[in-house]
Amino acid sequence: MYETCPKCGYRLDPKTEAPADQCPECGIIFSKWLRSQLKPLPAVDSAPGAGGAVKSGMAGAWGWLNARLFHVEPELDAITVYARGVVLLAAIAWGVKFILADPAAVSGGVPASDDFIMHRVNLVFHEAGHVIFRVFGDFMGTLGGSLGQLLMPFIVMCAFLFRYHNPFGASIGLWWLGQSTIDLAPYIADARAKQLLLLGGITGRDSPLYHDWANILGRKGWLNYDLEIAAAADLIGEVLMVTAMIWGAVLVWKQWMEIRG
Repeated sequence: MYETCPKCGYRLDPKTEAPADQCPECGIIFSKWLRSQLKPLPAVDSAPGAGGAVKSGMAGAWGWLNARLFHVEPELDAITVYARGVVLLAAIAWGVKFILADPAAVSGGVPASDDFIMHRVNLVFHEAGHVIFRVFGDFMGTLGGSLGQLLMPFIVMCAFLFRYHNPFGASIGLWWLGQSTIDLAPYIADARAKQLLLLGGITGRDSPLYHDWANILGRKGWLNYDLEIAAAADLIGEVLMVTAMIWGAVLVWKQWMEIRG
């Protein structure tokens, strides 16, 4: 028992007052007050200094991201999972063709990627990019075509992942982003040669200002590195496509195991 009240500071007189569980001055019950002071403290990371907080923050961020990257929708049915499996197999088969194509291969002025329908799809957003980014100046207007065809699949990927909570759809968006990056490689590789047939049926040699990458690399003084930059773009696109296919395969497997119960 207390001789001095922890609330009001009243001191018991040991000669005239016997120790009690309640303060005669303010009425506080000492046992209840003690229990209130012994509530468990929140858990603290044992790592010293700021390192523990950083580690905890990183773990939380990874947990948040992991929950979205590999989320399995609770309302999934077998038909949806089968359909996703078919889409995944088609993406893998089609993706291998893009990955094996030579980014610098030009036959009759036509890049290897121009044999695929995805080039026509990308071309729509490429031309739209020129219009959208032209408000930021002439250089950005020229670069905007390539930015536009990369930005659209990136937006699709983010929309599926964060808006619709559909990571499989996001993996297809990432596949498209990789393919669109590969699709740029022949254009970049042609910056000096200017042999590719561009929109309108002319080449960069016919109209020097018409070739995006000849102008982009020329302004930066990087024209002699066109093949190296094209190879880098091709490699980045391949890595993105392979990552997308592995991601999609893991998701379809997890979803298949989920519906099997």
